[in-house]
Amino acid sequence: MKNTKEKKQSKVKDLIDELHNGVEKFYNGDEWEKYLTFTSKFINRSPNNQLLIWFYGGEDTSMVMGYKQFISKLNRIVVACVKCREIKNVDCACDKIAPPVRIPQLAPATFTKTEKNKVTGEDEENEYLYFRVVYVFKYTDTEQIEGKKFISDVQSVVKPLTIEYEDYDKMHRKLVKIIKDNKFNFRFDSWNDTNLNGWCDFTNKEIVVRSDMAQSQIMKTTIHEIAHMFAHDREKVGNARKPRPLAETEAESVAFVVGNMIGLDTSQYSIGYVAGWSNNEEFILQKSINTVTATARKIVQLLGV
Repeated sequence: MKNTKEKKQSKVKDLIDELHNGVEKFYNGDEWEKYLTFTSKFINRSPNNQLLIWFYGGEDTSMVMGYKQFISKLNRIVVACVKCREIKNVDCACDKIAPPVRIPQLAPATFTKTEKNKVTGEDEENEYLYFRVVYVFKYTDTEQIEGKKFISDVQSVVKPLTIEYEDYDKMHRKLVKIIKDNKFNFRFDSWNDTNLNGWCDFTNKEIVVRSDMAQSQIMKTTIHEIAHMFAHDREKVGNARKPRPLAETEAESVAFVVGNMIGLDTSQYSIGYVAGWSNNEEFILQKSINTVTATARKIVQLLGV
């Protein structure tokens, strides 16, 4: 019979297996677009936990918290039944209670183990990392606690998407600062090849963007090249053999996510671009998830969004 620790680790393994099996959801551009939009709402969660929210909560999930977090932060409580909205099991009058979905998350934890040092023969304490499963709930499965001060509904971190970007000058200055802070130069230029909007030159340490484009396209291209700068610098991340389709899929996906976060709708350009470079191949989309999440999170944090 499995002990408690073995059961917990088995649960973690099952969840990871489920994540890997679920990659088939990203076989086509539509699913990838939906997923990128979705993950931008959970930018501070790990890629695995983003996937678990997607699988269990559905693409309409806007925010999640633990049971106690909802109470302490928002004065809300998870309902016992999502049909009648009662907060106690005993108050549910439905034919069959419909409990809210418990969304699993992988939380890192450590344990200490006393072991013999192979060299000295003395006992020493070694710390090991493992993951435990915790559960969160959807905001829509909560109700305001009666008698508690109302706290305004949390808005989605995704700002309203607009075609015309009103804060272009301010936001682009921030993007250029990110580039310069990373010891790269930025410049505009013009050329005849309309299929080329910009590039990231690791040899000369510069990012170049086509000048005769709409502001929204300039913004998107700049973010795309910043993604290359952070994610594909061979000296820093050691990915000299990363194929171009993978690199381009990652950079444009980052542009889509970051654009989404700052209210810049890039879908008309990004989805076709990603579909073209990835050919909807599973290995490309799967390998992109970690890099896209980490790079987009970094850029968003530097922008102060």
